[in-house]
Amino acid sequence: MNQKQAFHQLLESKQTGKCIFLPTIDRFAAVIQNKDPDNIYHDPNTLSTGLMQVQRLLGLDGFVVEIPLQEFHSAYKDVPPTNWEAKVLCQSEIITNLLDVVDRIKVLNQTVPIIIKITGPLAMYESLYHSETSSDISTIIDDVEIIGEVISEVINEFSKRQIDAIIIKDRCSGAFNQECNDHDGLNEVLHSFLELTQNITSFYQCKVIYSYSKWEHWLKEIVVEGLVLPLQSIDSAVEEGVSFVLGAEIDLSTWINNQGEFSSEIPDIVESANFIFTESSIPEKINVVSFQKWLEQLKS
Repeated sequence: MNQKQAFHQLLESKQTGKCIFLPTIDRFAAVIQNKDPDNIYHDPNTLSTGLMQVQRLLGLDGFVVEIPLQEFHSAYKDVPPTNWEAKVLCQSEIITNLLDVVDRIKVLNQTVPIIIKITGPLAMYESLYHSETSSDISTIIDDVEIIGEVISEVINEFSKRQIDAIIIKDRCSGAFNQECNDHDGLNEVLHSFLELTQNITSFYQCKVIYSYSKWEHWLKEIVVEGLVLPLQSIDSAVEEGVSFVLGAEIDLSTWINNQGEFSSEIPDIVESANFIFTESSIPEKINVVSFQKWLEQLKS
Protein backbone atom coordinates (compact mmCIF):
# COMPACT_ATOMS: atom_id res chain seq x y z
CA MET A 1 0.00 0.00 0.00
CA ASN A 2 1.44 3.35 -0.98
CA GLN A 3 1.27 6.40 1.26
CA LYS A 4 -1.50 8.09 -0.71
CA GLN A 5 -3.73 5.06 -0.27
CA ALA A 6 -2.88 4.90 3.43
CA PHE A 7 -3.90 8.50 3.98
CA HIS A 8 -7.17 8.20 2.07
CA GLN A 9 -8.09 5.01 3.90
CA LEU A 10 -7.29 6.70 7.20
CA LEU A 11 -9.71 9.54 6.44
CA GLU A 12 -12.41 7.12 5.31
CA SER A 13 -12.02 4.97 8.41
CA LYS A 14 -12.58 7.98 10.67
CA GLN A 15 -16.15 8.74 9.65
CA THR A 16 -17.28 8.45 13.25
CA GLY A 17 -14.18 10.01 14.74
CA LYS A 18 -11.47 12.51 13.97
CA CYS A 19 -8.00 12.27 12.46
CA ILE A 20 -5.48 14.04 14.64
CA PHE A 21 -2.39 15.60 13.08
CA LEU A 22 -0.20 17.93 15.12
CA PRO A 23 2.16 20.03 13.00
CA THR A 24 3.63 21.97 15.90
CA ILE A 25 4.83 19.06 18.03
CA ASP A 26 8.46 19.73 17.21
CA ARG A 27 9.08 21.66 20.44
CA PHE A 28 7.16 19.07 22.45
CA ALA A 29 9.27 16.33 20.83
CA ALA A 30 12.38 18.12 22.07
CA VAL A 31 11.05 18.70 25.58
CA ILE A 32 10.22 15.04 26.25
CA GLN A 33 13.83 14.22 25.38
CA ASN A 34 15.24 17.02 27.55
CA LYS A 35 16.59 18.79 24.48
CA ASP A 36 16.64 22.49 23.67
CA PRO A 37 13.43 23.17 21.68
CA ASP A 38 14.93 26.23 20.03
CA ASN A 39 17.59 24.11 18.34
CA ILE A 40 15.50 21.08 17.45
CA TYR A 41 15.52 21.79 13.70
CA HIS A 42 19.31 21.60 13.74
CA ASP A 43 19.19 18.02 14.99
CA PRO A 44 17.18 15.81 12.57
CA ASN A 45 17.96 12.63 14.50
CA THR A 46 16.59 13.99 17.79
CA LEU A 47 13.57 15.51 16.05
CA SER A 48 12.57 12.38 14.12
CA THR A 49 13.05 10.14 17.18
CA GLY A 50 11.09 12.57 19.33
CA LEU A 51 8.26 12.75 16.82
CA MET A 52 7.85 8.98 16.87
CA GLN A 53 7.83 9.03 20.69
CA VAL A 54 5.13 11.68 20.66
CA GLN A 55 3.08 9.70 18.15
CA ARG A 56 3.11 6.63 20.38
CA LEU A 57 2.51 8.67 23.52
CA LEU A 58 -0.47 10.59 22.19
CA GLY A 59 -1.80 8.11 19.66
CA LEU A 60 -1.50 10.49 16.74
CA ASP A 61 -2.71 9.47 13.28
CA GLY A 62 0.18 11.08 11.44
CA PHE A 63 2.55 13.98 11.09
CA VAL A 64 2.57 17.39 9.52
CA VAL A 65 6.05 18.64 8.65
CA GLU A 66 6.03 22.41 8.42
CA ILE A 67 8.03 24.26 5.78
CA PRO A 68 8.26 27.93 6.81
CA LEU A 69 8.45 29.75 3.48
CA GLN A 70 7.76 33.03 5.24
CA GLU A 71 11.27 32.81 6.71
CA PHE A 72 12.67 32.59 3.22
CA HIS A 73 10.60 35.62 2.28
CA SER A 74 11.91 37.55 5.29
CA ALA A 75 15.50 36.78 4.34
CA TYR A 76 14.96 37.81 0.72
CA LYS A 77 12.41 40.61 1.07
CA ASP A 78 14.90 43.25 -0.13
CA VAL A 79 16.10 41.12 -3.04
CA PRO A 80 14.21 41.40 -6.35
CA PRO A 81 12.54 38.07 -7.27
CA THR A 82 14.52 38.08 -10.52
CA ASN A 83 17.57 37.29 -8.38
CA TRP A 84 15.94 34.43 -6.45
CA GLU A 85 17.10 30.90 -7.05
CA ALA A 86 15.00 27.92 -6.01
CA LYS A 87 18.07 25.80 -5.37
CA VAL A 88 19.22 28.27 -2.68
CA LEU A 89 16.10 27.57 -0.64
CA CYS A 90 16.19 23.82 -1.21
CA GLN A 91 19.80 23.69 -0.08
CA SER A 92 19.17 25.76 3.03
CA GLU A 93 19.73 24.11 6.39
CA ILE A 94 16.11 24.08 7.46
CA ILE A 95 14.89 22.42 4.24
CA THR A 96 17.65 19.80 4.12
CA ASN A 97 17.08 18.99 7.79
CA LEU A 98 13.33 18.62 7.28
CA LEU A 99 13.94 16.30 4.33
CA ASP A 100 16.23 14.29 6.60
CA VAL A 101 13.49 14.13 9.25
CA VAL A 102 10.98 12.80 6.72
CA ASP A 103 13.47 10.16 5.56
CA ARG A 104 14.15 9.05 9.14
CA ILE A 105 10.44 8.82 9.98
CA LYS A 106 9.89 6.68 6.89
CA VAL A 107 12.64 4.32 8.09
CA LEU A 108 11.05 4.06 11.53
CA ASN A 109 7.50 3.64 10.21
CA GLN A 110 6.88 3.30 6.47
CA THR A 111 3.09 3.45 6.72
CA VAL A 112 2.57 6.53 8.90
CA PRO A 113 0.97 9.33 6.86
CA ILE A 114 3.09 12.43 6.45
CA ILE A 115 1.78 15.77 5.24
CA ILE A 116 3.87 18.79 4.38
CA LYS A 117 2.53 22.15 5.46
CA ILE A 118 3.86 25.08 3.46
CA THR A 119 3.36 28.25 5.47
CA GLY A 120 3.56 31.81 4.21
CA PRO A 121 3.90 31.30 0.43
CA LEU A 122 1.61 34.21 -0.37
CA ALA A 123 3.84 36.49 1.69
CA MET A 124 6.21 36.39 -1.25
CA TYR A 125 3.44 37.48 -3.60
CA GLU A 126 2.25 40.07 -1.13
CA SER A 127 5.65 41.73 -1.10
CA LEU A 128 5.28 42.54 -4.76
CA TYR A 129 2.42 44.87 -3.92
CA HIS A 130 4.56 46.83 -1.52
CA SER A 131 7.25 47.65 -4.05
CA GLU A 132 7.31 50.88 -6.01
CA THR A 133 7.04 49.08 -9.32
CA SER A 134 4.02 46.96 -8.45
CA SER A 135 1.20 49.42 -9.15
CA ASP A 136 0.57 47.81 -12.52
CA ILE A 137 -0.13 44.07 -12.49
CA SER A 138 1.65 43.64 -15.81
CA THR A 139 4.94 44.58 -14.18
CA ILE A 140 4.93 41.68 -11.75
CA ILE A 141 3.88 38.72 -13.89
CA ASP A 142 7.49 37.66 -14.43
CA ASP A 143 8.12 37.84 -10.69
CA VAL A 144 5.04 35.73 -10.03
CA GLU A 145 6.44 33.03 -12.30
CA ILE A 146 9.78 33.07 -10.49
CA ILE A 147 8.08 32.79 -7.10
CA GLY A 148 6.11 29.88 -8.51
CA GLU A 149 9.33 28.15 -9.53
CA VAL A 150 10.68 28.51 -5.99
CA ILE A 151 7.55 26.98 -4.46
CA SER A 152 7.48 24.26 -7.13
CA GLU A 153 11.03 23.22 -6.36
CA VAL A 154 10.31 22.95 -2.64
CA ILE A 155 7.21 20.83 -3.23
CA ASN A 156 9.14 18.75 -5.73
CA GLU A 157 11.83 17.85 -3.21
CA PHE A 158 9.32 16.74 -0.59
CA SER A 159 7.09 14.95 -3.09
CA LYS A 160 9.98 12.64 -3.92
CA ARG A 161 9.40 11.21 -0.44
CA GLN A 162 5.84 10.13 -1.38
CA ILE A 163 4.20 12.75 0.75
CA ASP A 164 0.49 12.09 1.32
CA ALA A 165 -0.85 15.60 1.10
CA ILE A 166 0.13 19.23 0.94
CA ILE A 167 -1.39 21.89 3.15
CA ILE A 168 -1.04 25.41 1.83
CA LYS A 169 -1.27 27.68 4.85
CA ASP A 170 -1.31 31.46 4.82
CA ARG A 171 -2.91 34.46 6.48
CA CYS A 172 -3.72 35.24 2.91
CA SER A 173 -5.98 38.13 2.08
CA GLY A 174 -6.34 40.02 5.36
CA ALA A 175 -3.94 42.96 5.13
CA PHE A 176 -3.25 41.87 1.57
CA ASN A 177 -6.78 42.79 0.45
CA GLN A 178 -6.97 45.97 2.48
CA GLU A 179 -3.72 47.42 1.16
CA CYS A 180 -4.25 46.49 -2.45
CA ASN A 181 -6.79 48.40 -4.52
CA ASP A 182 -5.99 46.42 -7.64
CA HIS A 183 -8.40 43.56 -6.98
CA ASP A 184 -8.17 42.30 -10.55
CA GLY A 185 -4.43 42.07 -10.13
CA LEU A 186 -4.80 40.41 -6.74
CA ASN A 187 -7.13 37.80 -8.20
CA GLU A 188 -4.71 37.13 -11.02
CA VAL A 189 -1.86 36.51 -8.57
CA LEU A 190 -4.02 34.29 -6.36
CA HIS A 191 -5.29 32.23 -9.26
CA SER A 192 -1.75 31.86 -10.60
CA PHE A 193 -0.71 30.53 -7.22
CA LEU A 194 -3.67 28.15 -6.92
CA GLU A 195 -3.15 26.85 -10.44
CA LEU A 196 0.51 26.24 -9.67
CA THR A 197 -0.17 24.18 -6.57
CA GLN A 198 -2.97 22.22 -8.21
CA ASN A 199 -0.78 21.33 -11.18
CA ILE A 200 1.99 20.13 -8.88
CA THR A 201 -0.26 18.08 -6.64
CA SER A 202 -1.97 16.54 -9.65
CA PHE A 203 1.40 15.49 -11.05
CA TYR A 204 2.55 13.97 -7.77
CA GLN A 205 -0.89 12.56 -6.91
CA CYS A 206 -1.04 14.34 -3.57
CA LYS A 207 -4.15 15.54 -1.86
CA VAL A 208 -4.21 19.34 -1.82
CA ILE A 209 -5.66 21.15 1.17
CA TYR A 210 -5.86 24.92 1.56
CA SER A 211 -5.82 26.44 5.01
CA TYR A 212 -6.54 30.06 5.82
CA SER A 213 -6.54 32.00 9.05
CA LYS A 214 -10.08 33.22 8.49
CA TRP A 215 -12.98 32.60 6.16
CA GLU A 216 -12.93 34.67 2.98
CA HIS A 217 -15.96 34.57 0.69
CA TRP A 218 -13.81 34.26 -2.43
CA LEU A 219 -12.52 30.89 -1.20
CA LYS A 220 -15.82 29.29 -2.27
CA GLU A 221 -14.84 29.94 -5.88
CA ILE A 222 -11.68 27.83 -5.87
CA VAL A 223 -11.81 24.17 -6.75
CA VAL A 224 -9.83 22.04 -4.30
CA GLU A 225 -10.18 18.69 -2.59
CA GLY A 226 -10.31 20.11 0.88
CA LEU A 227 -10.37 23.29 2.88
CA VAL A 228 -9.19 23.58 6.47
CA LEU A 229 -10.60 26.50 8.41
CA PRO A 230 -10.48 27.83 11.96
CA LEU A 231 -13.18 26.27 14.08
CA GLN A 232 -15.06 29.53 14.39
CA SER A 233 -15.12 30.03 10.60
CA ILE A 234 -16.63 26.70 9.57
CA ASP A 235 -20.24 27.73 10.12
CA SER A 236 -19.78 30.82 7.93
CA ALA A 237 -18.34 28.71 5.14
CA VAL A 238 -21.13 26.14 5.34
CA GLU A 239 -23.73 28.91 5.28
CA GLU A 240 -22.24 30.10 1.99
CA GLY A 241 -22.70 26.65 0.52
CA VAL A 242 -19.13 25.36 0.81
CA SER A 243 -19.19 21.56 0.87
CA PHE A 244 -15.49 20.77 0.86
CA VAL A 245 -14.61 21.65 4.45
CA LEU A 246 -12.25 18.82 5.31
CA GLY A 247 -10.87 19.86 8.63
CA ALA A 248 -10.65 22.29 11.48
CA GLU A 249 -7.81 24.21 13.05
CA ILE A 250 -7.74 24.12 16.82
CA ASP A 251 -5.93 26.67 18.93
CA LEU A 252 -4.71 24.65 21.92
CA SER A 253 -4.40 27.73 24.10
CA THR A 254 -8.20 27.93 24.16
CA TRP A 255 -8.47 24.70 26.13
CA ILE A 256 -5.39 24.74 28.36
CA ASN A 257 -4.82 26.41 31.72
CA ASN A 258 -1.65 27.70 33.38
CA GLN A 259 -0.94 24.28 34.86
CA GLY A 260 -0.83 22.67 31.43
CA GLU A 261 -4.12 20.88 32.00
CA PHE A 262 -6.79 20.63 29.34
CA SER A 263 -10.43 21.50 29.74
CA SER A 264 -12.95 18.68 29.51
CA GLU A 265 -14.92 20.76 27.06
CA ILE A 266 -14.71 19.41 23.52
CA PRO A 267 -15.37 21.76 20.61
CA ASP A 268 -18.47 21.16 18.54
CA ILE A 269 -16.86 20.28 15.21
CA VAL A 270 -19.07 19.93 12.17
CA GLU A 271 -19.47 16.37 10.97
CA SER A 272 -17.61 16.95 7.72
CA ALA A 273 -14.51 18.22 9.50
CA ASN A 274 -12.91 14.87 10.25
CA PHE A 275 -9.35 16.12 9.91
CA ILE A 276 -7.92 18.20 12.75
CA PHE A 277 -4.61 19.89 13.31
CA THR A 278 -3.44 22.39 15.86
CA GLU A 279 -2.66 25.93 14.88
CA SER A 280 -0.75 26.96 17.99
CA SER A 281 2.34 25.34 19.41
CA ILE A 282 2.00 22.78 22.16
CA PRO A 283 3.21 24.41 25.38
CA GLU A 284 6.47 23.10 26.77
CA LYS A 285 4.94 22.69 30.23
CA ILE A 286 2.04 20.40 29.60
CA ASN A 287 0.18 17.78 31.60
CA VAL A 288 0.68 14.81 29.31
CA VAL A 289 -2.01 12.67 30.97
CA SER A 290 -4.53 15.50 30.63
CA PHE A 291 -3.49 15.97 27.01
CA GLN A 292 -3.91 12.25 26.28
CA LYS A 293 -7.42 12.21 27.74
CA TRP A 294 -8.36 15.34 25.82
CA LEU A 295 -7.18 13.83 22.53
CA GLU A 296 -9.07 10.61 23.22
CA GLN A 297 -12.25 12.60 23.75
CA LEU A 298 -11.58 14.52 20.58
CA LYS A 299 -11.09 11.36 18.55
CA SER A 300 -14.11 9.50 19.91
